[in-house]
Amino acid sequence: MRDAGIAFLVGAGRYADIFNIAFRIPNFLRDMLAENAMQTAFVPNFVKAQEKNEDPLRFLNVIFTIFLTASVILALLGILLSKEIVLVTAYGFRSIPEKFIKTVEVTRITFPYLVLVSMAALFQAVLNSRKEFFQPALSPALFDLGIIILIIVSYFFLPKESYVIVLGYSVIFGGFLQLLYLFQRLKAHNLHPEITTTIKHPYLKDFGKLLIPVFISVGFSKITPFVNTLIATFLREGSVSYLTYAYRIMQVPVGLFAVGLQTVSMPSFSQIAARNQEIRDALWKSVFYAVFLTLPSSIFIMFYSEEIVTVLFQRGAFSAMDSINTAQALVLYTPHVVAIGLSKVLLNYYFSRGEIKIPNYSVLMGSLVNLTIALTLPRILDFPSLALAVSGGTLIQTLFLTFMVSKENPILPPYLGKILKVMVSSVISVIPLLFIRIGNNLLRVSLGFLVYVTAFLTLAWLLNFFPELRAIPDEKTAEKF
Repeated sequence: MRDAGIAFLVGAGRYADIFNIAFRIPNFLRDMLAENAMQTAFVPNFVKAQEKNEDPLRFLNVIFTIFLTASVILALLGILLSKEIVLVTAYGFRSIPEKFIKTVEVTRITFPYLVLVSMAALFQAVLNSRKEFFQPALSPALFDLGIIILIIVSYFFLPKESYVIVLGYSVIFGGFLQLLYLFQRLKAHNLHPEITTTIKHPYLKDFGKLLIPVFISVGFSKITPFVNTLIATFLREGSVSYLTYAYRIMQVPVGLFAVGLQTVSMPSFSQIAARNQEIRDALWKSVFYAVFLTLPSSIFIMFYSEEIVTVLFQRGAFSAMDSINTAQALVLYTPHVVAIGLSKVLLNYYFSRGEIKIPNYSVLMGSLVNLTIALTLPRILDFPSLALAVSGGTLIQTLFLTFMVSKENPILPPYLGKILKVMVSSVISVIPLLFIRIGNNLLRVSLGFLVYVTAFLTLAWLLNFFPELRAIPDEKTAEKF
């Protein structure tokens, strides 16, 4: 709804490009903090502090103080250096002075969001470590709601030339709503992070040992999206927006399933590691769930790519040609869904044990593949090649991680069989979609979704993906399961 609103308001042209570039830096830091630094560095140490009763509240206050201070400094630097940042991330905009100046202005507006998202990432990680997942996962909807509210206000009450400026302020408003919601959830756990002047704790060193390599590896991996964006600014107008809208659709299964599995598996892996227990079953169970959830999703999106884009975005300033272009990028983004789902689980395995060498190697390999494709194919494939670069890099990273993890923990035969069944079932379930011939895109996608899900889950039942479900004989056993 948020991105449909943005597409309706500013389409996929100049103003959409401006907003997407302006939001790229704070969005990048949100990904790094929420999905990586906090989950991989904070959660394992906070869980360990709770397990061993090593003053976990003091550890929380220390991290809160460090990240609040660092985020405020970064936000101020971002505001002061907005022009230089846009030069680095969108050099191609210099050829259109009005576009470049407006991008700098909106970038400066969005930078305070860094403080809000840093605190939100920490609060989410704390709640996850307490095995609370639903409320933190719901919180980004408040961020989206804030943007949607200001989109509605803009459309009904403000002139068109101010739309992109209001979108910048909507990021701050949405971030505030999300942070406020998470703060209320912390209070429900009787947790009140406070600024402390004593930056000491037994696990702070371990936190730093994980955090710095995570920042380096994730930072290196995030160089590739910046290079991709920079290249896109030299391509036809709208290229940045086509890639951004396609990426957002691809992020739906990634956010629902890949990030969800990463969030849930990390506390469990960390607890197993802290207790020196066997991790093999939990690891391959998580890998199976990653394939089970992401592979069918990616195949369905690939099959209905143009219809999905049309239903979600084609209205207002977003044209039919914008739908076709966005769908081209979406098809090449979809392999990334499965690859990122697997890689997040496999990276959690290493980070929960404090190991960083193999994750760093995997990031390096994936980034090199991404950069190679991004620097060579745009002349042939134009902007869709940048989506292919993302998928290619993630696939190589995942293959490397799978090989390395399998050497230490050979895959359990039951899970190998299940994964193969998922692969076959995901493809077979497409066959009924070939016979759905309805003119209306919304009806075709909706009916196709119901048919595909029904076919896939029917095969899952027939092929016995979850034998434990068939083994439930009574209510007591069901509650235990």
